[in-house]
Amino acid sequence: MVILFVLPLMLFAQNRSLNNFTDANGLKQGTWKVRHESSQAIRYIGQFKDNKPYGLFKYYYKSGVLSAVMEFNNNRSSVTMYHENGIVMSVGKYQNQLKDSVWYFFNNRNELLSSEDYENDYIHGKQFLYYPVDPNKGEIKIMEMYHYNLGNKHGAWEHYHESGHLKSKGKYNNGYLQGEVFYYYTNGQIDLRGFYKKGKKNGLWTYYNENGAIDKEVNYKEDKLLKGKELEIYLEKLKAKKTKAISE
Repeated sequence: MVILFVLPLMLFAQNRSLNNFTDANGLKQGTWKVRHESSQAIRYIGQFKDNKPYGLFKYYYKSGVLSAVMEFNNNRSSVTMYHENGIVMSVGKYQNQLKDSVWYFFNNRNELLSSEDYENDYIHGKQFLYYPVDPNKGEIKIMEMYHYNLGNKHGAWEHYHESGHLKSKGKYNNGYLQGEVFYYYTNGQIDLRGFYKKGKKNGLWTYYNENGAIDKEVNYKEDKLLKGKELEIYLEKLKAKKTKAISE
């Protein structure tokens, strides 16, 4: 994901402060205004009770432009982050300061780029990548869809043409493409099919023309295209393996 913004969630360390109050037990209380390090610019404004943030916090770039608005409610919080030109960058929630639930990401032209499910700060569930579009002006079109398991791609993957037709599909296993994959022409005919093993091309790959006829077939082993004697040995071993399997 290209849209990343490090929100200062761990901002509650003692930065250069402005008339901020800490009680006799060293706990932050009341309204705090904290500056960026080595700067007069405000970094954030918010309220604490017994060292815990609550209510509305506002964060700022060194330029003074609003960078984020965050609403705290016990251990949960919702946030809207902004690009420096004022356009929304992302919208999401935190649970115990870790990303949680669905997050949406936008570029600085207000075009939706992705939506992602989070759990304990990991992408967990579905991730959708979109053809960039302003949601207020155009139809949202899925470009790619992935399944994640605690930060690793795991499960079905689909890639779409902008027309909405399927472009390619396959499966991931613990972060690696695994098993058979398919690639399609815009007319729906298979363009290419092949196999992956732990993220590397492995086995037979077949190329088709737009009428569905086979153009050529090639073989890979650990991402290496096999040719000549090396290909002959590979095919002989494959044939022997199949014969043994049948006889058993």
